[in-house]
Amino acid sequence: MNTADSTSFMHHEFAHDSIADLGYDWSRIGDPGIAAKPPFKVYLPRDAADVARAVAESRALGETLTVRGSGHSSNDLVLAPGGSVLVTRQMNRILAIDHATPSVTVEAGASLIEVDRALAAEGLGLPVVGDHRHITVGGFASVGGVSPASHRYGLFVDNVRAIDYVDERGDIARCGPHSDPDRFRRLLTGCGRHGVIVGVELAALRVDKRAQWLVDTGRAFRDMDDFIGYGEELLNDRESGRMQRGYWTDLSDGNPALRFGKWASYQPCSGSWPQRARRGLSQRLRGAWGSRVSGLPAALGGPARVVSGLGIIFAPPYQSLRDAETLADVVMDYSVGDPVRWWATWTPMPNYRSTFHRLYNLYRCYRAETGCLTAISVLTQGIRSPYLTGDDTDPAPHGQVMMICGVRPDRLTPDVLARLTAETDDICLDEGALRYLHSPTSTDPDRLARLDPNAAANTPAPRPIAEMTK
Repeated sequence: MNTADSTSFMHHEFAHDSIADLGYDWSRIGDPGIAAKPPFKVYLPRDAADVARAVAESRALGETLTVRGSGHSSNDLVLAPGGSVLVTRQMNRILAIDHATPSVTVEAGASLIEVDRALAAEGLGLPVVGDHRHITVGGFASVGGVSPASHRYGLFVDNVRAIDYVDERGDIARCGPHSDPDRFRRLLTGCGRHGVIVGVELAALRVDKRAQWLVDTGRAFRDMDDFIGYGEELLNDRESGRMQRGYWTDLSDGNPALRFGKWASYQPCSGSWPQRARRGLSQRLRGAWGSRVSGLPAALGGPARVVSGLGIIFAPPYQSLRDAETLADVVMDYSVGDPVRWWATWTPMPNYRSTFHRLYNLYRCYRAETGCLTAISVLTQGIRSPYLTGDDTDPAPHGQVMMICGVRPDRLTPDVLARLTAETDDICLDEGALRYLHSPTSTDPDRLARLDPNAAANTPAPRPIAEMTK
C-alpha cells in the first residue's frame, strides 16, 4: 500500500505476526507507504530452550538479535533490516494460575487479552492491561506498560513478580525483586537490551471484569485549562476512581468549536438492567460504526474523526470494567482518514500542567508551520509507580501525556519527524519527564539515557503494587 491509496491504513487491517509484516512496526500506522525493513533471518522459538539456542547461535556468529512480540513500537525497537529477529508469538502458553497468591505465570509471547480471558474463567484478572488487544506480555514488560488503572496499580512492570530470561551467553535464568534484583530491574523497561524475557509471573486480582460495573462520574470540557486543572485533581488522587483517562482533541486551528475534551473517572456501581441495556446498545453502535468506516475514503476522514472523537466524549456512562479498559482502542482505532503518529511522555505531576501546555503548543506550531499534522489529540492518564520512584509505600504520581496526531506523510518527512521528536525530548528533559520508549525518541545516547525509564533500574526494587492494594 502506498500513500496515494484512497483509503487510510488502519491498525486492525494487518496481522501482527505474518511473514510480510516482520518488515514493519507501528510506524506503518503513521505512513502507509513506508518501505519495509525485512530481516534476513527469523527465529520462531517454541520455548526457552529454543531461545537459548538462538541467542547462542547469534553470539557465535557475531550477530545482533532483535526480539519481537507483536510489533507495537514505532521506535525501531523490533526491526532488524537484513539482520536476525526472534519472534516470540509461538511462546504463548499460560503455564500456571495460582489462586492463593493470586498470580499467573505465562510465556512472553502470550497476548495480554488472552491471559486476561484465561484468568476471567478463574475469577481473576490482570491489574494493568494495555488499550491495544495484541500487546504481548514480554513486550509490555519491556517498555513499562500503562493503563487507565495505573493511578492505582502502577505500571505493568510494577505487577511483575518474577522473570524467566535468557542472558547474553544463552543461559536460562530466573530473577525477581529478591533474587538477582539488579537484573530484574534492568529487564523491566529494558527493551530487550539486557536479556530475552521468555516467561513472566504476574500479580493478579480477584475480580470479574465483565460483572463489575462502573459509572463514569467525569466531565466534558471546552476550555483546555479547565480540562488540565480537573485532570490534576484526579491524577494526584489514587482513590479518585477505579479507572480514569482524559482525552483532549483539537481538530482545527481555525475552528475553536472543534476543540473539546473529556475526563472519565469510573466508580463501581450496581449495574441495573437499564444500565446494562444502554451498554449493550452502545456496544452494537460502536461495532457498526467500526465496520462502516474501516473502508471510508480519506476525503471523509475529517467527519469520521469528529464522530470518533465524540465517541470518546460521549461514551456511555455505564460500562463493565472490561469495556472501560479497551474503550480507547475500540474508538480511536476507528479514527480513519489520516495516518496517525504517537509520542508518549511520563511527567512528574508538579510539572504536568507546563509539560501539557508546552507539548500541545509545540505540535500546534508544527501543524501551522509545516502542515505535517492534522488532528491533534492528547490521551492522558495517571501513573503511581514504585518502579519509577523506588518508593513502595506512597510513590509520587506521574501523568502520561501522549500526543496522538493525524499526519500527512508527505509533509512529515524523516527530517521533520526527527526535529519534532527532538523538540519533544527537549521539553521532556527540561521538565524532568521520561519518554515511553515504544514511541519515537532521540537516538543520541546521552539524551536517551536521561529520558529512559530503565534508568530507574538503579533504584531499590519495591514489592509488586498489587500486594499493597489488596
